[in-house]
Amino acid sequence: MDALLLAGAILALAVLFVALPTGRHMYGRLRGPRTVVCPETNEATEIEVDAKLAAIFEALGRKPELRIQRCERWSDGHACDEACLRGMDEAAIAGAEVPSRPEAAAAAH
Repeated sequence: MDALLLAGAILALAVLFVALPTGRHMYGRLRGPRTVVCPETNEATEIEVDAKLAAIFEALGRKPELRIQRCERWSDGHACDEACLRGMDEAAIAGAEVPSRPEAAAAAH
């Protein structure tokens, strides 16, 4: 019984001091609206990335999976393959600054 309690305590400490800060850091980098260049229209559009999902993947030690949670163009009934995330995907994995301005997003493509 003591070994089980010790294992649980070690797991709790690992989550508290490793997984949570890692996930929180990823969440902080990706949350909120950002402007990207839509590859379909080649115009600036505002999106929001599903930062919670990416943070969970990062906290579990997996490659962050980026998905669009909200897109300005979706209100017009447009669907897309989320190609605007490709440059952001690489930046998020590398820990680099994630593009948030049209010029930065265009340079990433």
